[in-house]
Amino acid sequence: MDESLVAMDIDQIESFQAVVATIMNRSARAWVYLPSGRTWSLDSESATLESDEVPPELEDEPDAGIPQFAKTT
Repeated sequence: MDESLVAMDIDQIESFQAVVATIMNRSARAWVYLPSGRTWSLDSESATLESDEVPPELEDEPDAGIPQFAKTT
């Protein structure tokens, strides 16, 4: 497993193909996150997380609310 995904709960990580196949069963508030800095494929590890409101003090941050593994380093 990719080291950048270690901080995430293992149950939240699945292949992008599984996400695409079940997209209609997911919350309309959900966002799909893929690792940054590499080419994606259907086999890429991904996480689908429901979005939360970003606190007002962070709303001007371009990556506020984005999981660490999906952020550009």
